[in-house]
Amino acid sequence: AGAAGSQAPAAAASDPAAEVSAPEAADVASRFEVTWSGPGAADDFIALARPSQPPGAYVSMTRLREGNPLKLWAPGEPGAYEVRYILARGARVLVRAPITIRDVPASVEAAGPVRVAGWIEATWTGPAADGDYVSIARPGQAPGASLGLARLKDGNPVRLRAPSDAGDYELRYVLARGTRVLARAPIAIEA
Repeated sequence: AGAAGSQAPAAAASDPAAEVSAPEAADVASRFEVTWSGPGAADDFIALARPSQPPGAYVSMTRLREGNPLKLWAPGEPGAYEVRYILARGARVLVRAPITIRDVPASVEAAGPVRVAGWIEATWTGPAADGDYVSIARPGQAPGASLGLARLKDGNPVRLRAPSDAGDYELRYVLARGTRVLARAPIAIEA
């Protein structure tokens, strides 16, 4: 939690008082609750930002009309962030509270040998955030690159089609928020 009085560099003396209360830490790609008090102007919002970001910039935000408490999305990248009450008129930070976004463990593994264009059965562990998926790609391809994928909502294990070319590939657990690879496992596709 933060108090307006302790935020002298962020708020001008004429700014109204505000307060935000958030957990000290949250997991990547999770939603967390924030309670707030302040002027409550129609366009004011609560934002999650890196401490170095300017007042109008943010990683995620929620308008005050969403309620009290309201929910913010944590980003896909772990690190130090802050929850901010933003006065929309003039894009000023009225108050800020630090929060650490924690990484989460994840794994992915294929069962048995896999033939060209066959089915891959992959077991996984991870946050199972909305939209997360297991994909198959060539090593070195961009995190969002995929030669096939299966959404985690399809179960555990998931099934995905192997590429039609033999060779060395990798299975990936991909965090949808930020398209970040949380886990990799090498897999050989046999002719």
